Amino acid sequence: MVEITGVSPIMDHMCINSSVAYTGPFKALEECPVCGTSHFDSQQQLRQVFTTIPVGPQLQALTRNKDKAITLCYRKLHTEALLLELKNNNGLPKNYTDFFDGSQYLEAVGGRLIKEDDIILMLSLDGSQLFASKQSDCWMVVLNHFPDVCYKKPHILPALG
Repeated sequence: MVEITGVSPIMDHMCINSSVAYTGPFKALEECPVCGTSHFDSQQQLRQVFTTIPVGPQLQALTRNKDKAITLCYRKLHTEALLLELKNNNGLPKNYTDFFDGSQYLEAVGGRLIKEDDIILMLSLDGSQLFASKQSDCWMVVLNHFPDVCYKKPHILPALG
């Protein structure tokens, strides 16, 4: 993955009971401050590792390829069309068909909290298994993709391993 995308996973030690990750203020601890279990087994080997796949480099990788970057234009096109529809229909949409039709999203766009080239992510914590060889823990859906592809495996980004 690193050679193809330039995205490197971050490996952190964690409590065997998932109480804490041994990072930041917990980095030097040998016992979990929550449950008291040892950070290491009897052979002084780490008991559990937590993998994070940073989102920033994944999104940068999506935009490096021109063809892939073009597939991210749905949000922009939908928002432009919806704003025109609202202008011509006294502020009322004809239909609610998408996340981007919601009032909170439109308020964020109107308040310039979400800008034209921003990428909108949805975090999925349902543990759905997308790959036969790995139990999926956490996934990010890039909502900028057209709805017919944004939930398909090639467009889903891993968040945690």
